[in-house]
Amino acid sequence: TTHPPRPSFVIRVGVVGHRPGGLAAPADVETRLGQLLLAIARATEACHASLAWCHDSAPPVLRLISPLAEGSDRLGA
Repeated sequence: TTHPPRPSFVIRVGVVGHRPGGLAAPADVETRLGQLLLAIARATEACHASLAWCHDSAPPVLRLISPLAEGSDRLGA
């Protein structure tokens, strides 16, 4: 066994924004958030692969942190 154990690879993404009727249409915000989160997920996979020597071999974890306020916070979640 290897001591100490290697840590998990976890990326946390915070989402905050405007309420409905703010700067953009909710459908546009939802589309852009989906694109952004997909890009972050791909970057997480790439970082996970390139830093394999310093963390455990479990798949990376991508966590979304949001206060769940009305609007873009909830769209992100």
